[in-house]
Amino acid sequence: AGVGAGNPGGGKPCGGRVVFKVDNSFSKTRRKLVKVKLVLESVNLELLELEAQEVAQEVEAERFELSELKAAVLREVEHDPEGYLDNDLNLRRFLDARPTLKESVTMLSNTLRWRNRAHYFRPGGCPSCLAVPGTHMFRQIGFDRERRPVAFLSLTQVLARVRNHYDLYDMVVHVVNLLEQGHKTMEPGAAVGFTWIMDLQGMTWADCRLVSRLVKELERGHVRDEASGKK
Repeated sequence: AGVGAGNPGGGKPCGGRVVFKVDNSFSKTRRKLVKVKLVLESVNLELLELEAQEVAQEVEAERFELSELKAAVLREVEHDPEGYLDNDLNLRRFLDARPTLKESVTMLSNTLRWRNRAHYFRPGGCPSCLAVPGTHMFRQIGFDRERRPVAFLSLTQVLARVRNHYDLYDMVVHVVNLLEQGHKTMEPGAAVGFTWIMDLQGMTWADCRLVSRLVKELERGHVRDEASGKK
């Protein structure tokens, strides 16, 4: 069968449509195959439209959840000077960490109070390391295969002259800023979390006690729900 004007054996234009003239070469079997192909293409288009609608509904539902969480937290804690709640990734982590919105609100409210009270976050980075590079032992060195930030710890690389004069507050400031900067470098859709590589050669009991105090301070209201005691 031919299609279009000017083709002696082809189709003829008719009211803006093309009318096929079927000859013996366009067999019944071939016509059936064409019909089946058209039906399949139509079904595929409908499935794609349904999938697009489902994705749009999921995105809209997630936006609603995030806005509900943010509004509820701001009713509990009025001030967010750092703009912590403006980051959707922060909100999503707290929604995923608890089974209900109420529990997520409690956890995130405690974190925001902790941040506002302690003032650990410094936009320019750790002041001690800026003043004396090599003061602290933690630093980000790249990403793993899941695109999570990789943090490296090496006690042997810490300057000996400052290691015996560590201050807990300075340590918390350094780690908090490391985590903050790491989260900012995470790509959308990447696995949430950090990969830690630690070289503990030369670690002493004094170092262990300091690290223990550091972890307790980081847990307090930041990654622990104080009301329930859950991590």
